[in-house]
Amino acid sequence: MKTMRYVVMGACLAMMAGCGAIDQQDDVTDVGEVQSASTVSTTLYYEGSCAFLRQCANGNPYCNGTRTCSDTTKWVARPSTGYAICGGTVTICLASNLSKCTTAAVWDTSCCGHWEGNVAVFNALGLGHGDGTNCVGGYGQASVRITY
Repeated sequence: MKTMRYVVMGACLAMMAGCGAIDQQDDVTDVGEVQSASTVSTTLYYEGSCAFLRQCANGNPYCNGTRTCSDTTKWVARPSTGYAICGGTVTICLASNLSKCTTAAVWDTSCCGHWEGNVAVFNALGLGHGDGTNCVGGYGQASVRITY
């Protein structure tokens, strides 16, 4: 019986160690239900400048009410509400250079089911981007790893 108790205790400790420590500095109100970091390899698309979004976006709502658009504050749109991180932050690293990273606030949900970054995110990562003209021809994308 004593041996069984040690086996059970060891299994419990192993399970707890596998989960990792919870960072007490995280504000869970900002990150929704996310309990530990997850990473996704994906394509980050350029969402557009504030001028472009004011002229061409169809009123895509921000996560937590209305925010003032800024081309100097780094923010991204998440691909779907399945990412319970609206209002939180993510770390974005170039897949080709994992030491080239930036952090950004998650401000809204993509209209197109993609991860999308604004001017400040693309500038911070040194990526080419542009709005095009008359709401057509915008460009900018990169393979990235996003940790949330």
